Amino acid sequence: MNQTPEELARRIEAASARERAERPQPSDTPNADSGAGRAFGAAADLAAGVLVGAFIGYWIDRWWGTHPWMMILFLFLGFGAGLANINRSLTGQNYKVGYREDKKADKE
Repeated sequence: MNQTPEELARRIEAASARERAERPQPSDTPNADSGAGRAFGAAADLAAGVLVGAFIGYWIDRWWGTHPWMMILFLFLGFGAGLANINRSLTGQNYKVGYREDKKADKE
């Protein structure tokens, strides 16, 4: 583990190059970016957010006896979460860790 910073930088760059080479290219997944696939994915994201929000709100209402206020609140929160998921998938973030693409890797 006694490596110089130059050796460590070289090993990191080699590992990054291997990872970029192993990454699937857009041509390898022809249906991943089809319009119908993106539309169904967006609809599923929105529906899931609304349904999960309504379900959570319903059970909180039953537990606290606040019928229908928590269901309405969580329905709107689920709608917002669904829109956030759609935005994240359409902007290319695709449920990755972090929010930004690696700009350095794109330049190389």
